[in-house]
Amino acid sequence: MEIKLKHFLLFFGFFVAAKVVFFYLTPAEWGDSYRFIRAGEYLSRFYYPLDEKRLPFFPLILSVAFFIRVDPVWWGRFLVLILSILCLILTFKLGVVFFKNPKAGFMGMLLTAFSPVFFYWTGKIYAEALFATLTLLTFLVFFEYKGKYKNFLLGIFCGLSFMTRFEGFLLLLAVFLGFLAGKKLKEAMPFLGSFILISAPYFIFRFLSSGNFSSSYFLEPSQFPFNLEAVLYFLASLVFLFGFIPFIGFSSIKKIVDKKKVFFHLPIFVFVGLEVMLAFIWQAAIPRLFVPIIPFVALGLVQIVSTAPKISFKDALLYVIMWGLFLFGRFYLRLPFLVIGKGVAIPLFLSVFYVLLLFFRRKSYLYLLVFAGVFSSLFIAYFFKSVYKTVYQASMFVQALEEGKIAYSDESGVTAWYLRGGKGVFYDGDFSNAGEYKWLLDNNIFYIIDTNEHNEGSKLEVFRDENYKNKFEVVRKFKARVGTAETSSTVYKVIK
Repeated sequence: MEIKLKHFLLFFGFFVAAKVVFFYLTPAEWGDSYRFIRAGEYLSRFYYPLDEKRLPFFPLILSVAFFIRVDPVWWGRFLVLILSILCLILTFKLGVVFFKNPKAGFMGMLLTAFSPVFFYWTGKIYAEALFATLTLLTFLVFFEYKGKYKNFLLGIFCGLSFMTRFEGFLLLLAVFLGFLAGKKLKEAMPFLGSFILISAPYFIFRFLSSGNFSSSYFLEPSQFPFNLEAVLYFLASLVFLFGFIPFIGFSSIKKIVDKKKVFFHLPIFVFVGLEVMLAFIWQAAIPRLFVPIIPFVALGLVQIVSTAPKISFKDALLYVIMWGLFLFGRFYLRLPFLVIGKGVAIPLFLSVFYVLLLFFRRKSYLYLLVFAGVFSSLFIAYFFKSVYKTVYQASMFVQALEEGKIAYSDESGVTAWYLRGGKGVFYDGDFSNAGEYKWLLDNNIFYIIDTNEHNEGSKLEVFRDENYKNKFEVVRKFKARVGTAETSSTVYKVIK
């Protein structure tokens, strides 16, 4: 099949329409999104908050919303949509550069777009879409661009990626190893120089302001246990990047891999390997950490399936084993991106049967993988559409009230954003019920938001005490469902 303009228009039309629909179906963003927007708001005043662990390049782009005076949430959504489209175009371009085959590039782009991990997390106001785009742009310049300022541009893109996510340092290492492998150490000097030029100012600011370069990000991996369950969690998340059909290594891969090409593409292999290792260590960020490697995995998978000899019985057996891992991951590990509902069960089992019947027709596997990705992406986006919905509704409700301050104790990030500017007061104490009620009076609190969404750490409990029941009145309760779980947020009025 020849790839024509109409194929691109149909693909991007469907992709953009699906993203926009879910933007409108999803009232609230995840908590970190509001932290990015908050940092952008600070940057619009030419300052950066010292309590912000996130790096400043993505917030810098978000800060435009405050200069042009548009809703920063919708500006962020528009931004990640444009970045995800650009990321897919670069995936196609890399496929053409590597394989000299537009069809391979197009299939790689399809697989990337409808990996449920890519589709979901590039639809959130997170730095993943920007980081993935900068990564692809860096490698496209490294392998394809022949201009005079190539090495200088590489340093700029690596520097910007490092100012987007700390994993940009892994990209720097991968590209630098590419220079070393090609015995081009002298050419690496302008690359390193421009990288330092881009990244140094922020770290100088951090050091001068706080006296250190530390970030709480580096402490997060130590907070999660490392055991067999953690290993299985990692494997299941990696194997099912493209939905409920596993992508697998074919037993014939050794016959088609060109060692010279592997050496030529060494920076990509190093980067993907380092990202996978980081995900293994930092499981709190799974599956988001896989977003920048999905385009490379997708393109490699297309090449393997398209050029491999007949798929063997070992591959079919491996497929069955991997599908067993899917069931284990879904029902025992309860991985959120391995969602199965009643609507998924029938096509899932039919697809397994279909693959087992047609496994020796290797090209049918790619089309099935795209189908699985589309189905999984849409289902998961719909499944999670109501995350933080009730706390958003409660925040918007009390925001419209004219009287008094509002107390909250959840760490969703939603209340902190919509009740900023002195209207909301965060409770982080550890008092008795009598102490809590005194705190409410001392801070002139008129309303309380109580929610079961991301309610970690200390929280207000006094209104549940029978002795204080006549001191509070339920004003409004909001309910929603996220899968089988019920979420709720209640607004209480403090009776003084």
